[in-house]
Amino acid sequence: MIKKITGKLYLDNFLLGILAGLAIAMGGTFFLLLVSIGQKFWGAVSFCAGLLTICYLGFHLYTGKIGYVLENKKTFIISLFFMYIGNVVGAVGAGYLVGLIPSLKETVTSICYNKLISWSGDPGQSIIHMLAMSFFCGNLVFLCVDIFRKNKNHLLKIGGILVCITTFVMMGMEHCIANMYYFAVGNMYGINPLNAILSILVATLGNSLGSILLYIVINNSTFKKIL
Repeated sequence: MIKKITGKLYLDNFLLGILAGLAIAMGGTFFLLLVSIGQKFWGAVSFCAGLLTICYLGFHLYTGKIGYVLENKKTFIISLFFMYIGNVVGAVGAGYLVGLIPSLKETVTSICYNKLISWSGDPGQSIIHMLAMSFFCGNLVFLCVDIFRKNKNHLLKIGGILVCITTFVMMGMEHCIANMYYFAVGNMYGINPLNAILSILVATLGNSLGSILLYIVINNSTFKKIL
């Protein structure tokens, strides 16, 4: 019985992870479409639709859950693995479909090359820069999810997501699941898949560290006294 319950839990995490990946892909598509007509700010705002969908419908996004790993049982790590794989399936699957839209070619290739790790002078960024930008992205994603969880006021819930997500998108921070989607779209136009995978792994590490560290800071007894 316990094995059946555990198996169902992991399956639920995987399926809800796919839905979360699709939601991020939805926000990413809005962003690409608006950036392609020179509306980056409104593209960043529209990207928030992805996380709003995830939070209100209870989908499982890795970057929204990893920060709480310290307050859960060890089996939560396995749940995180399955939801991460689900996120990959949802985001990458949607990315390949959106990649069939020819009008997005110029926009998505420009975004993708900036999100790759640079080798031998190729376009992109250093591993340290990628790690830093994904770390701060992890901070912001955890913060808006934590605000959403702890407040009953819907204006605060929505406001937290709008401010945090719009900020990380406008500043070009790296979100591992969103990048999976962008690279999947960009793969239609010759983006190196191996470099994309390495960039995603670095971004995943940065997002994870950023989320966990902010969780520790927020839940530190000294910090709570200040609040």
